[in-house]
Amino acid sequence: MMKFVNDRLAGTIGSEEILWVITVPAIWTDGAKQFMREAAVKASIKTEKLVIALEPEAASVFCRHLSVYTTVGFKEVSLATFPDDTKYIVLDAGGGTIDITVHEVVPDGLKEIKAASGGGWGGTMVDNAFKTFLTDIFGKDIYDKFKQEDTEDWLDLWRDFEAKKRGISHDKTAKISIKIPISLINMFEEIKEQKLSTTIASTKYAENVTFAGGDKLRFSPSVFQNLFKESISLTIDPLKSLMKDISVRAILMVGGYSESPMLQHAVKTTFTDVEVVIPLGASSTILRGALVYGHSPEFIKERILKYTYGIGCSKEFIAGVHDQRKLIQTDRGERCDDLFNKYVEKGQTVSMDERVNDTFYPRNRDQTEIYCSVYASESKNPMYTDEEGCTLIGEITIPLEDHDRDLFRAVKVSQIFSDTENQVEVVDDKSGRKQTATFNFLQ
Repeated sequence: MMKFVNDRLAGTIGSEEILWVITVPAIWTDGAKQFMREAAVKASIKTEKLVIALEPEAASVFCRHLSVYTTVGFKEVSLATFPDDTKYIVLDAGGGTIDITVHEVVPDGLKEIKAASGGGWGGTMVDNAFKTFLTDIFGKDIYDKFKQEDTEDWLDLWRDFEAKKRGISHDKTAKISIKIPISLINMFEEIKEQKLSTTIASTKYAENVTFAGGDKLRFSPSVFQNLFKESISLTIDPLKSLMKDISVRAILMVGGYSESPMLQHAVKTTFTDVEVVIPLGASSTILRGALVYGHSPEFIKERILKYTYGIGCSKEFIAGVHDQRKLIQTDRGERCDDLFNKYVEKGQTVSMDERVNDTFYPRNRDQTEIYCSVYASESKNPMYTDEEGCTLIGEITIPLEDHDRDLFRAVKVSQIFSDTENQVEVVDDKSGRKQTATFNFLQ
């Protein structure tokens, strides 16, 4: 990218002048985001010059600036004209994942009002259905051998399928032809010692798939349409559940899979009482939105937390309240270990500048550092860090400079849980030193 830009500009742009924005699915874990950041750093992007953005938010930010004349079908509806308090669903349908998020228009921006949900139901699920068809016809052993030994032909087959997949619609009546590489046909007939046409005639596809020689399979449209069935069902069902609880004005469809006429038709016919907004070039909406987000991240005002976050800690042991098995002896006396000190709660709305503050003290005089374990929980009010649904997601190590065996030496920790990546700032009261700590989510 740097070479491309500098080849076309009169001057020179240095990498230090670039802020890089990498978009990720909203349903990704904190560990997955950290992995992406570390991969980017290995690719020579400085971490202070990198922003991780959530794909539905990037798309939503861009479409708030979208003209009414740049949507599929030229429908007279635009997110840019929505007044404050308008709620809408962002359906980010990509190749791998489906992200479903609810946003609300607020003055000078947007806020999330429902935590992102979704799963691996994107366009690759349609691909997997086609792969199942191929293995049904040719056999898994021959398919794998073909992929390994004739990779270029295998890629040609999938390119042809991809082109057909993008064009199939619910009302298509003409048969669809796909070119099958001669190398695959020959491999099959040599190993099976049977004509491909004979094999197809003996399968459940006999009435809908034909091979009359040459190198083409001809499909009834229903065969291709059925490849989308599971993916569309898994996408539509959570949308139905969501709209029972929240009244929305529109569904914004973005991502490459949103360009599929099959998915578009399913959404439009299922949700006839809301507007369905599909930007022209839905596959690049997230990319373009990332550019806007990089300049104006403050456009997102609030997010909903998907987990309860807290710190593992020890506190004064209270008999009859705390589990006897958690009792430990320290220089501060009897303590209850492994307590979940909750900071923010699952389902809580947090603003972008909202901080959670806490103070830590050494529990033994010989400590040279304070170690804080950070946990996420599916429960709203966990008591201990080892309860079911509670996961260690990171750690903060705070060195105690000028170690003086003072049990009342305070270390103040300020954390932000509202950003796409959690942030921590640590201040040692004794030395006055301020430092930025980092979570390590890749345990």
